[in-house]
Amino acid sequence: MKDVTLYDRLVEVARRSIRDRNFAAAVPCIEEAIDVDDRRPEAFNLRGVVEQIRGERAEACKHWRVALVLDPRYDPARENLHLATHWPRPPGGLALG
Repeated sequence: MKDVTLYDRLVEVARRSIRDRNFAAAVPCIEEAIDVDDRRPEAFNLRGVVEQIRGERAEACKHWRVALVLDPRYDPARENLHLATHWPRPPGGLALG
């Protein structure tokens, strides 16, 4: 059985909140996850997703780049950065990881 950490729980709640479009609930979970472990990419990716949905593309890209610095193989951040920086926009939605 996988040991679920506080970080993992916060990230999962944030993902669920984003899917429900409840950004007011997602953002505090994302921020707390980053406070708990700022060396993992998942929370930075989710912060980028929220910023992109809010129309803040530059901020979103910044967060996805941070996620990729932390883990260059983290595909959700790579996919999201690709979606945000290519025109015409490739098909598909934002990756929550």
